[in-house]
Amino acid sequence: MKSKMTCQDFKDNLYKFLDKELTERHNFDMKQHLDACPLCQLTYENEKNFDGLVRSHSVKEDAPFDLRESVLESIQSQSKVSFWEKLGWVNTFLKPVGVALLVVIISITVLSTRTESFPLFKESVTRHLDCLKGSYPMEIKTSDIEEVTRWFEGKLNFVVNVPELVGKNVELKGARLCHLKDKKVALLTYHVKGKRMTVFVIDSHNLKIPSSKVIKGEGSKLYVNKEKGYLSAFCLNKKTEGVGCVFVSDMSEEELLGLIG
Repeated sequence: MKSKMTCQDFKDNLYKFLDKELTERHNFDMKQHLDACPLCQLTYENEKNFDGLVRSHSVKEDAPFDLRESVLESIQSQSKVSFWEKLGWVNTFLKPVGVALLVVIISITVLSTRTESFPLFKESVTRHLDCLKGSYPMEIKTSDIEEVTRWFEGKLNFVVNVPELVGKNVELKGARLCHLKDKKVALLTYHVKGKRMTVFVIDSHNLKIPSSKVIKGEGSKLYVNKEKGYLSAFCLNKKTEGVGCVFVSDMSEEELLGLIG
């Protein structure tokens, strides 16, 4: 028997039908119309899938508001009947609040990222200690500065200028690729009067340096810090703009600064 229910009647009662709130008679009429109307079948399937996703993502998961908002907007774009149309005044109020909240969260994240210092000294001392333990063997063993410079060509997105240190008994022993946190760097090993010194050449663009002692020279600037009994000196020079060197050793500050010149 053909259903007497219209498509509009079906849509008006759809949510009660999904929530099993209709009487047995109305429930029968809805099912009869559903079997006979392909368009309402499509509406029913879309709404049923949507309702299931909303329940699983918004009720069971204790997600942040802006994340739930994004999930709901993504889901509703695939639905025939808009979820926000059903909520009426909630659409007018909550959506702008969600957008504003999302903007605030993004702004805070960006600002905190910009202001966070890179753990330059802590990371360089840790890698220096790893070298002393033998964890980072040299990939190229030579004291030839030009040979080391050529070896790094194409391996990093910046030019590695091997520092020429001042004084006697200073010998370059080798080099390799390494990381300071998430930054790829060049690692150089020197022997200075029987003591081991590690030098890291790093891209200094947008690098926020931790609080440290600052020594200014002609065309250069040094940031000096002591960590775990080791001295670190980060050198920025106008001649190698955008690229800096971190010198790490157990030498005294006077000895280390004398080498850097």
